[in-house]
Amino acid sequence: MRAYWIAHAKIIDAATYKKYTDRVPEIISRYGGKVLARGGRYRIMEGPEEFERHIVIEFPTFEQAVACFEKAIALDPEYAEPLAWLADSYRLIATFGGAPSGECMSKARALAERALSIDPGQTDALATLASVTELYDRDYPRSDALYNRAFEMDPQNSIARAQWAVWREVRQAMTDEEALAQLRRAVADDPLNAWVGGMHSFGLSIAGRHAEGILEGERSLELDPESFFARWSLMRSFAWAGQYDRVIEMAPAILLESGRHVWALGLLAWTWAQAGHMDRARACAEELEARSRHEFVSAAWLSVAVAAAGRTEEGFGHFERAVAEREPTTLWSRRFVIFSPLRAHPRYEEVTRPLYC
Repeated sequence: MRAYWIAHAKIIDAATYKKYTDRVPEIISRYGGKVLARGGRYRIMEGPEEFERHIVIEFPTFEQAVACFEKAIALDPEYAEPLAWLADSYRLIATFGGAPSGECMSKARALAERALSIDPGQTDALATLASVTELYDRDYPRSDALYNRAFEMDPQNSIARAQWAVWREVRQAMTDEEALAQLRRAVADDPLNAWVGGMHSFGLSIAGRHAEGILEGERSLELDPESFFARWSLMRSFAWAGQYDRVIEMAPAILLESGRHVWALGLLAWTWAQAGHMDRARACAEELEARSRHEFVSAAWLSVAVAAAGRTEEGFGHFERAVAEREPTTLWSRRFVIFSPLRAHPRYEEVTRPLYC
């Protein structure tokens, strides 16, 4: 699955900037990066014109983009903004099930704290630290305090606001209507952001407003047809609305483009089961199990797929491990329909008590 660096710059110190432009291209090339846009003509369609140079660089994989960014940061380890971006990259790797949560979240926390030690007003770093504190540490009061600080400094940080609202809706720390009001505000602040739109679609579906969730998912995918999250969010919206044929129709493309990502394969396993094709649900579960023997596979998504395939007890074993390993997506289990077979397990309330205390 391709990944991108997107940078917007205003050059204040041309001599220092040249140090980067002289050295970074060789690093980018080493990691398979391809420059799609660098400088040239541009037009700001909405919002203030704060930057004068815009760069887009494509990498073959998310992991290569992160590794290249780490190497580039070493050129100036006291620059807070890229440290904040790298922190959030590690948080996202954990959330999307790309590597163990303990490994990624500890890196995300350390990088965010380092960014804040350089620049205490770095709101993206604050938002990442707030998310790690919520999703991994499960220290909900401290997470709220960190998010509040971020919003005091930057009330229009739409990504942070959408993230804050959806995860609180999931945990039932915020009512559906309160969450949707915050998500509408985030969309109003950044209407062209496909990720924010995808989160809005999430919130609508959690609230049972499936038709609206589908419409917002379609709008988000139109904004960014190459976004995995926008495509997956629309696929999920169809699944929760019971439109299983639409999920099955979307599945081949998203599996191909994402390298058979666990979010897509796990959702497809559940969909096949709901559509009455247990043989295909079992095939999805068996693929994830086979992969887990030689690479990291999210235990939470294993639990969804294996339970969907009719092996609820084994699925619950994976789920219990995911809770113990602090996988963020275990917080979904109370509200997301794909976890229904696991919620019926007699030990569900006992195992999930640490998540919702």
